[in-house]
Amino acid sequence: MAYARTSPATNIKENDDAFIIQLAAPGLSKDRFNITVENRNLMVASKDVKSEENEEENFKSREFDYSSFSRKYQLPKTANTEEIQAKYENGILEIEVMKVKEALKLTQQIEIK
Repeated sequence: MAYARTSPATNIKENDDAFIIQLAAPGLSKDRFNITVENRNLMVASKDVKSEENEEENFKSREFDYSSFSRKYQLPKTANTEEIQAKYENGILEIEVMKVKEALKLTQQIEIK
């Protein structure tokens, strides 16, 4: 039965150096993903086409499974859009967006007088 895949579940983490976005997208190959950044918006899209053929007697049937998704994430001003890395492993697409160096210095202890 053909079905439309909904947007993948997403985890977003932050550490001292980067923002990390993880998308659960099992069964896809990494060449199906398209990742772009425009105006501080990170876009992740995928298209996947699968086909199955069944032959029974003189009848031939074909089932198509076409699925796609597109997710948009607005990046904070502290994100360095020039330093983004992505990897796809065990069904998880992980995108690491480094923070700008100046942003790392934004947090400081204020002395009370």
